[in-house]
Amino acid sequence: MKDPSPSVRIEVANALFQNGKNQPALSTLISELEHKNLIVVMHAARTIELLGKRAKEAAPAMEACLKRAYKVRPPDLSPVIVLPGDQDMAMFVGFSCNAFLKKLQTTN
Repeated sequence: MKDPSPSVRIEVANALFQNGKNQPALSTLISELEHKNLIVVMHAARTIELLGKRAKEAAPAMEACLKRAYKVRPPDLSPVIVLPGDQDMAMFVGFSCNAFLKKLQTTN
């Protein structure tokens, strides 16, 4: 969890979460949502998305992450328009955050 590589921290957190160590794992994933590099943010957001309702405590952080993504790339911009760097990555961050948040809204 203290590895210098964000990708390693995210994958370790995912493995820990899958094995019942939810709190330290989720805290790590949530903190990576604030990383300056949107590739790292995308990795963390997608990991949380795939955890689904089991990671519902991440909802406020995912909402904040979605707002950040929309500041970089507005949601009304067509996804078929390819933009450089962070603008395209922000679109994918938005996709994962939205999918996660919508999953939480559905009934069991």
